[in-house]
Amino acid sequence: MNDMKKNMRALFRFFASLKLAVFVLLGTAAVLAVGTVIESMYGMRAAHLMVYGTWWFAGILFLLGLNVLFAALSRYPWKPHQTGFVVTHSGILVLLLGSVITQKFGVDGSLPVVEQDVNDAVALADLRLVATNELSEESREFPVPESGRPSYGDLMSVQVSPSHVFEIDSFYPRALFSETWEPSPISGVGYPVISLLLESSRFNVEQRLVAESPSGPTELEMGPAILSFQKLWNKREEERFLSPVPKVPSKPQGRGVVLVALGGREYRLAIDDLLNGWVRLGSTGHKIRATKFYTHAIVQENELINKSNELLNPAVRLEVRSKDGNLEHHTVFANFPEFPTLHRKISGKHTVEGLKATMLAARQRLEIGIVGRQRGILRVAQSADDKRLLYVVQGRDGSLNGKGELKLNQPIETGWMDATFRVVEWEPSAVRNLEPKPVDRIPDASTPYISALRYHIRDLSSGKTTNSKWLYQGDLQRETVGKQRLVFSLSKDKLLLPFKVRLEKFMIGTDPGTTKAASYASDVTVVDSVNPRSGATHISMNEPMEHAGYTFYQASYQKEEGKPTISVF
Repeated sequence: MNDMKKNMRALFRFFASLKLAVFVLLGTAAVLAVGTVIESMYGMRAAHLMVYGTWWFAGILFLLGLNVLFAALSRYPWKPHQTGFVVTHSGILVLLLGSVITQKFGVDGSLPVVEQDVNDAVALADLRLVATNELSEESREFPVPESGRPSYGDLMSVQVSPSHVFEIDSFYPRALFSETWEPSPISGVGYPVISLLLESSRFNVEQRLVAESPSGPTELEMGPAILSFQKLWNKREEERFLSPVPKVPSKPQGRGVVLVALGGREYRLAIDDLLNGWVRLGSTGHKIRATKFYTHAIVQENELINKSNELLNPAVRLEVRSKDGNLEHHTVFANFPEFPTLHRKISGKHTVEGLKATMLAARQRLEIGIVGRQRGILRVAQSADDKRLLYVVQGRDGSLNGKGELKLNQPIETGWMDATFRVVEWEPSAVRNLEPKPVDRIPDASTPYISALRYHIRDLSSGKTTNSKWLYQGDLQRETVGKQRLVFSLSKDKLLLPFKVRLEKFMIGTDPGTTKAASYASDVTVVDSVNPRSGATHISMNEPMEHAGYTFYQASYQKEEGKPTISVF
């Protein structure tokens, strides 16, 4: 019994000792320094996964807490002159207890807010894999084994049917996607693709064109020319292609059309009709209308305005009302169909999933808006037998400057000053491939990255696996698993705040003499009917905002040319 008491006293003295305190404090400082460096190189989520959220970091904090507690108890009963000592040690214990409570019960997520707009949907930190049965609409969710840096190997195995498992072999926490076109492995499946080089003494531009429409050309306005590429289906189409009829410019009929792709169908809607009121999207239950049409849309003081009545940058602002009553805004640009269209959810939690809108503006065929002159036309077509390329070049007045068969890498005079063109690559039948590229270190805080994983499905009865595919955040992949049709998605759960945050102004401080961001901050207002907050609040990397039990830190930002800045909290 005496030996046990001696051992207990020795253990008590050890945990209360100054030597342990120095060791734990130095270790904690070193780990925090490493965590700070990791956060600057790989981001906040990586720092959590690699340092702050690990069991060993929790162990260090627990050891620190024991040392502080035993050091305080070693001087019990406390005397009045030890008040400062007791208060200091009690404060440290309260801080450590608060960190445990925050880790266990707190909310950690990202809130992106567009400048001069509001948002209340927080994207939580943890990634999840969702498997949904298309017939029964039943869903199962699985946590994804995240990592701070790209990881490979047998990362995860989930049984999705009695005889099939979903296996993950690669995970990229940060990825950027590059689009490539590869020869189609299946005859009759794919699109013609060319890479066309347009060059002169003043410019040298290479552009990829894909003939995705079977009924017409793919067109692109580029500098002094309108480029087009199409697939021809018979000899008669080839003859018509090589005998162009110059088109006389005429006044546009109406403002153009909006093409809405939804649920595998495409709806062609006149903009004039949309401006007159709500239009139903078939039998989907959704409605759409146009609230404003722009002939020359520009961003001025973070607002989209109409600069002139010339048809230079046509755009239309749309409202979509879902069958559930949710309302959202879309802005579509005719010259920039690749821009994301969804700008704001006015009400409701969900968007109309899968909706994609593009705009075709009515315009004079040969009009050039930038300098007020007509454009030349360069047309390339793939022959009916898929063995030849044909071309037609027209001048700015519609005159024929050249036509015939086009050989690979053969330079052709256009007749537009000293400009020539040539096709440097051609694939008669190709399929699109989106290949993610891992981003290890974060070069700056403004680049939007997404997570991606590579998976395959293994048949347990035969041992065979499907070809590996990439599933990235926000994407859907459909797979036939046994007799089931499953839809897999990779997403972060969302939390709706009981109030909204409006971004009034975003500010960037740069290093002297450079454009590299050194600091960034935001002025925000809170829209809350329950706990009103007056005036704007300044949030920077070292100045958070607290409201209704939530603390908002300035985390990063997204800035793209021609688009409003997005601040991420």
